Amino acid sequence: MTKCGGWKASLLLAISLAIGGPSVAQSQGQGQPRARGPDENPQFFPSEVFGSNRSILARAYSWYLRSMAEKPLSEYVSPECPQVYRMLVETRPYNAPVVVRLWIRTDGVSGLVAKVGRDGGHPQILTVSKTIDPSPVGLHRFLQLLGEADFWSMPSQKPFDIHHVVMGEAGWMLEGTREGSYHLVHRVTSELGPLKDSLNFLVTSLANLDLGSLPVGPRGDNERAPLGGSLPSDTVGPCP
Repeated sequence: MTKCGGWKASLLLAISLAIGGPSVAQSQGQGQPRARGPDENPQFFPSEVFGSNRSILARAYSWYLRSMAEKPLSEYVSPECPQVYRMLVETRPYNAPVVVRLWIRTDGVSGLVAKVGRDGGHPQILTVSKTIDPSPVGLHRFLQLLGEADFWSMPSQKPFDIHHVVMGEAGWMLEGTREGSYHLVHRVTSELGPLKDSLNFLVTSLANLDLGSLPVGPRGDNERAPLGGSLPSDTVGPCP
């Protein structure tokens, strides 16, 4: 990506986030922190992925993940659990963030956490939070689709084309780590290409989520969001 192209892409994304994403203001309510702006000092991704940890994408996605009680992917990796994948997508119309994290142990046993934030301004209020034990068949199919998409060799970002600017679409991010290697791919919906099948399978078949009918959207600050399933605990760890 050229310097000029990168600047224009960042400007367009900043405009998009200002319209539909988290607001830059910060406030507190009901005793719960309600940060509403991109992280000022994100540490969730290697700096080379988005060009810099100060990039608008790195800051926005770090804010979503931190708000939804997620940690950098490397902190979920251990000798017993060397392979971890995490997807983040903003659904429409409320920019409700969805996180699906899948881990695979060395013995082939896997586990999955799925979370849905209330909306783009309140990702810390989870309307869905559940843990699932994927079937071996489902896990094998996901890895097969990921291999067919050539995920590990895909560019992290699609080169910017000033003649083909896409705005208003959901952004999909998939991180993965295996055998000590980390990779991240970010695309908007219409540019997912071969990665679409594996992401759809991860969401619908493994996480059992229907992105078209999630319990999302504005509600009163005093209204407690319903939780689906059990709330994942970071004290237990991702690889029991």
